[in-house]
Amino acid sequence: MTKTIAFSHPRRGLEGTFATFRLGSKWAEKLTQGDTVELIDARTKRPLKTAKVVSVTTGELAAMASTFGRWAHNWQEHPVADRPQLLLESIRRRFKHWGPNRTADSAPCSVIFLKEVTDESL
Repeated sequence: MTKTIAFSHPRRGLEGTFATFRLGSKWAEKLTQGDTVELIDARTKRPLKTAKVVSVTTGELAAMASTFGRWAHNWQEHPVADRPQLLLESIRRRFKHWGPNRTADSAPCSVIFLKEVTDESL
């Protein structure tokens, strides 16, 4: 069975090597370096592209954003210094219905680094 990672709109920055942030630490159990994953549309479940897992790291949300936020796929068109804060604000806005503890600075978070698989990289 192919492993999948769902992406909702806006789906920016899914080219080259990039990071995606996911709440919780379960992703470290699901994925390992070198896995091939299908990136899919969260709504339609249609495949978008294929990627290889470069690494999976877990930690506290604020620390992970500070350390790895510059590579977050949705914020690549913004100044590097602004990306960690934009990422945190986006996560907190998107998941506010889960309550403040789920997106607290100390909330568990996984950062998945992916490398897009292209015809040239086959």
